[in-house]
Amino acid sequence: MVAGDLTDVIQVADQSMLNPWNSGQFTAEMDIGSGFRLVADNGAVSGYIIGRATAGEAEILQLAVLPSCQRRGIGSKLLAQGLRSLAQKRVRVCFLEVRYQNRSALLLYRQAGFRRVGMREKYYRHPVDDAVIMRKIIAEDRNDADNS
Repeated sequence: MVAGDLTDVIQVADQSMLNPWNSGQFTAEMDIGSGFRLVADNGAVSGYIIGRATAGEAEILQLAVLPSCQRRGIGSKLLAQGLRSLAQKRVRVCFLEVRYQNRSALLLYRQAGFRRVGMREKYYRHPVDDAVIMRKIIAEDRNDADNS
């Protein structure tokens, strides 16, 4: 994702997220050095993933695909590419939060190897919903294996 993608990314967010970020939030995220940002672009931006990685851990902040492009594997490909990128950066574990009512996202993340590790009651607003906290182990910590 580059600055020139922001207008299209904001349109994807506006069409696919219940509470989309504003342009200022996206712009600020572009300036974070520990961030990772990818877009799906087949002639036009159809999806994106944004996250942060530091100290061997990562968090996916947003993954969105245009409603008209969903169920075509775009989200799965973005997620897989993001996880490969994190593995190359030696990130060991990745976390995310997802709405409890977002069954398609929960299925996508489970299929990618994420597992539920917790809940946050009434975390989301407009509409109110619980957050499912998920985690995926990307690579085992070599120090842990050496200390067994």
